[in-house]
Amino acid sequence: MLNSFIGYAMMIAFGLIMVTVAIFMTRKGKNDLDDFLSARESMSLPVTMSSLVVVWVWSSSLMGAAEGAFKFGVAGFYMYGVSVLLSSVLIGWPIFKRVRKIAPNISTLPEFMKIRLGTRTHLIFAIVGILQSFFWAVLQITAIGLVMNVLFGIPHAAAVVIGSLIVTIYVAIGGLRASIGTDVVQFCMLLILLAIIIPVTLWVAGGPAEIYQGLAHSSVKTATLLYTKESVTGWLLVSVLSFINYAIIDQSVWQRVYASKRGTESKLILGTTLLWLPIPAVAGLIGMIGLAKGFDVNPSEIFPAVVGELLGTWGAYAMAIIMIATILSTTDSCLNALSTLIVRDIYLTYIRKNGPMDPKKEIKVARIVVIVAGLGIALFSLAQFSILYLNYAVGALTLAMTWPFVLSVFIKNLNKNAAFWGLIIGTVSALILAVLPGAGLIQPIVPLWEGYLISHVIAAGIPLLGTLFAPDREFQFQAVFNKGGL
Repeated sequence: MLNSFIGYAMMIAFGLIMVTVAIFMTRKGKNDLDDFLSARESMSLPVTMSSLVVVWVWSSSLMGAAEGAFKFGVAGFYMYGVSVLLSSVLIGWPIFKRVRKIAPNISTLPEFMKIRLGTRTHLIFAIVGILQSFFWAVLQITAIGLVMNVLFGIPHAAAVVIGSLIVTIYVAIGGLRASIGTDVVQFCMLLILLAIIIPVTLWVAGGPAEIYQGLAHSSVKTATLLYTKESVTGWLLVSVLSFINYAIIDQSVWQRVYASKRGTESKLILGTTLLWLPIPAVAGLIGMIGLAKGFDVNPSEIFPAVVGELLGTWGAYAMAIIMIATILSTTDSCLNALSTLIVRDIYLTYIRKNGPMDPKKEIKVARIVVIVAGLGIALFSLAQFSILYLNYAVGALTLAMTWPFVLSVFIKNLNKNAAFWGLIIGTVSALILAVLPGAGLIQPIVPLWEGYLISHVIAAGIPLLGTLFAPDREFQFQAVFNKGGL
């Protein structure tokens, strides 16, 4: 275990760098609420793409992907990446293009739903979106507690508090502009260090042949197979069905879509996906090395444990930098999304209805929301969860939002009442069949992947049936959204 003093110093130095970047990025802004929350169309494609890559590289992309490979073997090398590829390219890509075209001036996804399906649907989207961003941030900060404890022996609570404080400070300074700027720095750190430690770890572990032999004789008898029933039902199907909603529902992703120049959506999504895919794959490789070498650790900790054990001190330091950059980059995105949803969809929409405030007061309110939300994230993160299954549980929370949104984008005569009840019943179904079992709070009623599938069918089926038997009048997208909608 490394010197804890160095671990503390590393986190503090990292925080100072990020705060400096945030201050620099803020100087380029317009100093109004829209710029603080949205940075609308002010970011170049390479900058936004780099930011979106590290948003997608949340703690589960490294620690969760490695955990899956540690449990299932070779299947873990590709299944995690495939699940996000399907959701981001096949579903997310056409949605981003269409929504950006028909609703160029919105700031949040719930804003779109308020215009399209009304107030009650808007409230549910806003509340669930807030919960999603909050608990995804909790997942990230929980992960940094695990990592710093494994590598440096820093108490989980201390790492959680320091990590939360760093993110809260620089997001409060610069909002989304600061988040994107620091993401670029973290993206460079991530790529450079992964390009060094992955080949070296593979070489120290004895190379592909020795790793394969280790897998063949490991405690997982099917570890060398490309797929098994257990890996498909317990890993691939759960991942696909839980990640379908992530690419198109998460506010962090939408903020970067709207921060980029209009017309660059295809390049942004395709380029980000291609840059992202190798990262969970190499994390899966680390998990397979741990399985082949017979590591006996908490599966959630296999990534830092393997690198720290095989590469020694320098590898552990590199690992710490990678994990700090990865985790905090996603945390700042979640915190920014959380504050945006609270300010735009709760405060300005339902609490303050007397017109716009002074721009300085608006930003002050947004910063107060960031600080309070950051404190709440720190408090919840003091508990320790399975990174992989908490990720599934949070994904299931927003599952039912997917289809009412997708259908409302493409079906002009969608029955609003049916879409609302599909959202309600689908959310309850996901809670019982996927969220609570995924978090380990209750015993599964059906296999987890079936719970996800049933909830998807309910959330999509009710609006489709309602529209088939009682279609609404056609919604005039361009006419309504060009008026500002809200």
